[in-house]
Amino acid sequence: MAHTPGPWKFRKHLGGEEGEVIAQDVRFDTDFLYIAEIFGHYQDDECAANGRLIAAAPDLLAACEADQAFWQHYLNCPRCTGTFFCHEAANLMIEARKLRVVAIARAKGG
Repeated sequence: MAHTPGPWKFRKHLGGEEGEVIAQDVRFDTDFLYIAEIFGHYQDDECAANGRLIAAAPDLLAACEADQAFWQHYLNCPRCTGTFFCHEAANLMIEARKLRVVAIARAKGG
């Protein structure tokens, strides 16, 4: 993994329309690794939505990778046919769904 590991979070600056996306610095256990500065070019709500979306990037990537793992297994598994999933495929599908729900909720601010 080449990017800064998650979780990332969005933090609005006090009294302004700007914010920042940060990650925890595991070396010092502090929140000082800046991922992005978010500037409110249009409205404060848009700035916050942009920050949440960027902060959810590691979760969105994990959800996509889990979905890909399910499909790779399903398409290559002799036990998976049509609408039947083997036990492993079912577990992969459940995990992918959990990660999607979390990623979407984080991106939308939930």
